[in-house]
This record gives sequence, C-alpha cells and structure tokens, in this order.
Amino acid sequence: MKKSIEIHNNHQKIRDIEGLVEDVSIRFLLQETYYGNIMALSDFVFLNLCKLEGEYPIRIEFESDHDAYKFIWTLDKVLYDNLLSIRLDPDIQFDNLIEKLSDKVFYNDSEQSVQFYFATRSFNHSLSMNRMNQLRAYYKTTSTIIQKHDTFFDN
Repeated sequence: MKKSIEIHNNHQKIRDIEGLVEDVSIRFLLQETYYGNIMALSDFVFLNLCKLEGEYPIRIEFESDHDAYKFIWTLDKVLYDNLLSIRLDPDIQFDNLIEKLSDKVFYNDSEQSVQFYFATRSFNHSLSMNRMNQLRAYYKTTSTIIQKHDTFFDN
C-alpha cells in the first residue's frame, strides 16, 4: 500500500500528518507502540521544520511491505538543509530521539529525503507465535476433553 500527502511547513498542517498516521493505523491495525512512535516522530520532525521562516513543500509518503512500514519525507532543499543542521544541534538531540522512535533512518541527499523505517517482521512473528500458542493451548484442552470423553465410554 502506498499513500501520500503534500503539505507545507505550516503548523496548521499537522492535522494532515496526523490524518495520514490515523489512516495507516486503521488500515494496518497498528499496535499502540507503533502508532505512538510514528505519531511522536512525525510531530517532532514537523514541528522542527516549522521553526524555519517561510513555507516550503513537504511530501510524506507511506509504503508498506512484508518487512516494514516506511515513511518517506521528501523536502525542499531549504528544509532538508535545515533538517541536517538540526541533527547537529546538541540541545535538540534529534538523532537520539529519532533512533529511539524508529528502527532505522535513511538520509538521501540526492533526493533530499529522509526515510523512517519501522520493522514489522518481528511484530508479525510475535503475532504468529502468540496465535500458535493459543491454538496449541486450545487443542491441548480439546484433546484432554476428548480423552476424558473416550475413557468414559470405554468403561
């Protein structure tokens, strides 16, 4: 699935970003952890971009595959350069927070884009393991009931 929005670095546009995250959350039944991390990361990045004077275009694209959710922010050159300088500001601790909220971050200087990567393979694996354990517990209970039932009729 791909979904995208195009906005400007204007505080009122935060609702558009939140709408995108909400749509993705509903479509993929995101756990609270993913939802919270994606929303916090998006707000943090966007609010830092809004500090810059003037309005510049931002394209945010969501992509998913069997391994990950990816949010790709393609920025105007002015915004991209500003984002790179924010990364160097020790008071903001941009990289530290971004690394805690996402699984990987990729910067593409030629496209002036940043990709925030959220790994889903482990999430899908844990869901599968949880379902498998529930099925095992169910069949074990069912098997015990059937064995008791068979023993009752054998007498």
